[in-house]
Amino acid sequence: MGVIEQLMETKNRIIKQKLELQEYLSLQFKNYRSILVQDPKNGFDRLGQNNDNEDANDVCSDPINFFERAEPHELISSDEYVYTSDWVFVSQDMIDAFAIVTLDDQWIHTDIYRAQKESPFKSTIAHGFLILSLIPHLTSTRDLHAVVGQSPRMIFNLGLKNVHFLHPLKSNLAIRARIKTLEIQPQKRGVQLTEEISIESKSGKTICRADTIYRVVFH
Repeated sequence: MGVIEQLMETKNRIIKQKLELQEYLSLQFKNYRSILVQDPKNGFDRLGQNNDNEDANDVCSDPINFFERAEPHELISSDEYVYTSDWVFVSQDMIDAFAIVTLDDQWIHTDIYRAQKESPFKSTIAHGFLILSLIPHLTSTRDLHAVVGQSPRMIFNLGLKNVHFLHPLKSNLAIRARIKTLEIQPQKRGVQLTEEISIESKSGKTICRADTIYRVVFH
């Protein structure tokens, strides 16, 4: 299957999933509206009971509170744990697929011939958000047990801060991540982990740098 066929298949699959989601939400809305119309006084209580019954098997008896205050936190030296990931090749096909999914098909990312003529980089470049989206993959093989002292049961991404794009990443280049532990804050059932992620290319340039924040749950 050629590149064009792959992109069209991806696009059609996304459209199908969007339509299925819209249909599901429409049915849910009709069901909720029917309950509220039939019993305006107790409708919301009934909806809450239904949701409780449906989710009873999926919800922990002691749910995670992402907004709870941490205990006095422990600062970790940035040199105490440093990890370097394997290389990941960022191809033009990957950039094109990301452009379709995010609806960001600006020519500097997808038009090879125009980029060669008009772009100051003489090449297409990867989306900044594509680079950020690869962080979970680039960091997936590090040994978190060595960082936080226990093997995690679950990991939740709480966000990014101090994000800086330092150099453009030309298409068809490999990147890797260098990770430094910045801070570990004890939390109920786990820790909050802040790491500095530096993404560098094989050309030797640091493409971007960002601090990632994770909630690591032990049990």
